[in-house]
Amino acid sequence: METRFLQCGQKLISLERPIVMGIVNTSPDSFYNKSVSHSENDFLTKVEEMMQDGATIIDLGGSSSRPKAHILSEEEEWNNVEKYIKVFVKQFPDKILSLDTYRSSIARKGLDLGVKMINDIHAGTYDLKMLELLEEYQVAYCMMHMRGEIGSMMKAEFLQYDDVVSDVIKYFVLRLQELQKSIKLNIVIDPGFGFSKTMTQNYDLLRHLSSFQILDKPILVGLSRKSMIYRLLDSDPEHALHGSIAATTVALIGGANIIRTHDVKATSDVIKIFEMWKSRN
Repeated sequence: METRFLQCGQKLISLERPIVMGIVNTSPDSFYNKSVSHSENDFLTKVEEMMQDGATIIDLGGSSSRPKAHILSEEEEWNNVEKYIKVFVKQFPDKILSLDTYRSSIARKGLDLGVKMINDIHAGTYDLKMLELLEEYQVAYCMMHMRGEIGSMMKAEFLQYDDVVSDVIKYFVLRLQELQKSIKLNIVIDPGFGFSKTMTQNYDLLRHLSSFQILDKPILVGLSRKSMIYRLLDSDPEHALHGSIAATTVALIGGANIIRTHDVKATSDVIKIFEMWKSRN
């Protein structure tokens, strides 16, 4: 198979082997407290450690997207990320910062400051101006599958699928038809584990992750410390590392190209072992 690349600003990232995206949040409403930065120094310390541990991309989020999160105003979200974007670009000008937002106005401000990737949980359906933005900036763009909105995604009506794997793939086919009018090379897909899916539906997606390769786009997987893991293990996010690593291993076997995680060092180690295992086949 031909080596796949992802264009992030002026940087061309090889996806010949899986890469790590480290999560840093600036909203106190995050479901995992240790991912939250409360100051610029704390943020820089987290980012530097993640990059030393193997993160290729840092994903910055200023508004929580957990199922029962408080939805922030545009002003609140921007206030949560602005100074961190500026300090990242100043301290790490050659590194890749992704901005986790579904608002085109926030994305535009971030891109103007030096953000090189947009991670959109609504895949451009919440804010239709996002498509115009993509065409203008030709930015790397991750689109995730979700039904409903943050506060309603787990309602019964959004959990009904004929076949969750086929239905999510069909969703991406339609979104790609729209997005590829604007942005041709830099689209990443995220099946949206934990978003408008039941426990069993999440594991159906994980079991059949390789099916998403039919879309011919890099696959981003976010499993880190999610409820599909800690509830299955009768635990909590704080104690879900081992389960997260097990699920990540399955995702790598299924063809995941980018692993979005709170635990960069552990995930980097898993990728090294996976790559050695894969090379011996």
